[in-house]
Amino acid sequence: MKSKEIIEQKYKKVSCIFCSSNNVIRRGIRKTEHRDNVQRFGCKDCNRRFSIDDGFYKMKNHEKKITLYMDLYYNGMSFRKIQEHLKAFYPKNCHYSTAYRWIAKYAVMISNLTDNLQIKSGIELQSDEMEYHRRISKNQKGREQNWFVDMMDTTTRFMVSSGYMKSRTIDNMVKVLKRGKFATGNQAKVITTD
Repeated sequence: MKSKEIIEQKYKKVSCIFCSSNNVIRRGIRKTEHRDNVQRFGCKDCNRRFSIDDGFYKMKNHEKKITLYMDLYYNGMSFRKIQEHLKAFYPKNCHYSTAYRWIAKYAVMISNLTDNLQIKSGIELQSDEMEYHRRISKNQKGREQNWFVDMMDTTTRFMVSSGYMKSRTIDNMVKVLKRGKFATGNQAKVITTD
């Protein structure tokens, strides 16, 4: 199959984000500084132009860079170490607080997508939380305590559920544990926490 036919099939199912019409054509390319070229579409019914929201809509940085930050963070590196490491590859590197906002945003998005999936897992799940301190505001000197809570299958090392919370209460922790139990069904028999 030729590359032009592949592109046509990819954009065949696009519908207008304003009026939900399928009478849509490709109408130009938006050039961005960091995200390469983004395909724009035009609706023949409502005469409006739009781009498809692929999860990275209106993000100034390339999706490869964002996913790389997330991967390094979930492999155990701190935000400042990731920023320091990636200076060699991305001269216009972002601030570590921007990477924190990416993690907070996409952790919720991924969690919402994967919450209803049934996965094949082992009999044991492990839950762990990571404390994160952040400044309350630019004018105040205090720090606010936040938490990332993850639940992982010990056999497959698959992240079953995760959550970001501003307080580590029993109710917030139980929500993450229930999502993990729901995702594995009756397969998981033991949940281990520290």
